[in-house]
Amino acid sequence: LTTLGACGDTVRNIIGCPLAGIDAEALFDATPVLEAANRHFTGNREFSDLPRKYKVSIAACRHQCTHPEINDVALVGVSHGGVRGFDLWVGGGLSTAPRFATRLGVFVPEAEAVEVLHHVTAVFRDHGYRTNRLKARLKFLIADWGAARFREAVEASLGRRLADGPPAPDAADPLRDHVGVTRQRTPGLYAVGAATLRGRLDAAQARRVAQLARRFGSGRLRTTVLQNLVVLDVPFSNVDPLADRLEADGLSVGRRSYRAQTMACTGLEFCKLAVADTKDLARDLVLHLEQRLPALEEPISLNVTGCPNSCSRYQLADIGLLGSRVKVGGEARQAYQVYLGGRGGGRRRFGRHLKRRVLAEDVNAYVERVVRRFLESRAPGERFTDWIERLDASALEALGATENDPTHEVLTPGGADAPADGPIPLAAAAAGAGD
Repeated sequence: LTTLGACGDTVRNIIGCPLAGIDAEALFDATPVLEAANRHFTGNREFSDLPRKYKVSIAACRHQCTHPEINDVALVGVSHGGVRGFDLWVGGGLSTAPRFATRLGVFVPEAEAVEVLHHVTAVFRDHGYRTNRLKARLKFLIADWGAARFREAVEASLGRRLADGPPAPDAADPLRDHVGVTRQRTPGLYAVGAATLRGRLDAAQARRVAQLARRFGSGRLRTTVLQNLVVLDVPFSNVDPLADRLEADGLSVGRRSYRAQTMACTGLEFCKLAVADTKDLARDLVLHLEQRLPALEEPISLNVTGCPNSCSRYQLADIGLLGSRVKVGGEARQAYQVYLGGRGGGRRRFGRHLKRRVLAEDVNAYVERVVRRFLESRAPGERFTDWIERLDASALEALGATENDPTHEVLTPGGADAPADGPIPLAAAAAGAGD
């Protein structure tokens, strides 16, 4: 952890897999590359004034748990001709102009990874857009240039051609996290992943988790990109007792639970950009669904965010809720825009945006009606995203609706209602936070 470059137009903290070097089925351990890249970029004045913030992931995780498709730059582990290295992706990002990263079609050996990252970043520094902060992220340059031109610019900066390479394999699991039990490289040891309730632990819970990690494992813990945690080095005989204790403390080891599939950003409680609550709403929604619809054959993800900057990735969830404010009968109220059917990984797509806004007090009932309709009408084995994809626009808008839905005057137009260079919520505009 470092404060160098925090919140600046710099290389932000580089994301890696929490089980790098631990998961027995990982492609390889990318930790040395990540650490070398971190040393290279942290405090590096060559890159202290990029056009905009710049997010990097480096991992060889079989689940692609770092979600490389939404990072500015991602090194995705792959083996080519018996050599370990990376498939290079560029130009991903969310916010008001979401875009999936593009493969450059090159193979980057481990030994060359930091050098190539340096020159990719240099091209962004020298050619990225600086006149409009709403269009300054790398994704806008990639959208205009395309992969071929950007690759040529990187090769010119590098001074040599990059080798063509194969695409990385798709993520092995739609959950793309490490909740559940994972076999470690060390024989006889397992990692036990547990889901928090909407990404929050209180102090007493944290202490109990530490005690459980020491009692049933070696005391080592990891946190995941999806706000969950993993207890490491658990002997097989301790896996079930540990899982039982974690479940009793509200930390779900079940991979198909609502808790394992729910994310919420900081929201109004601590963020000056948010216009709606997230943590409490997500907690109440999960508890409501656990009581009303406890059995799920297929996981359904629920992401709640307080503003269009998409810290909790509402566009990639089965059900994404984007906070806004509306006026009902002259009174300003919290409400949520609805996005349905998003998914990352293979066959990735952004959620379909509904015209309606759901008042905060109606969210639990609305989501329950949507999930019930899915369970009643889906084809055998059909996933939520595929079910949503085959609905026409009128059927999509009718999901979860009731005759008593009020009409709203919209106070915060952000999100998919606004073009990338158009209006965003007032708080975000004041801070220059939009993409």
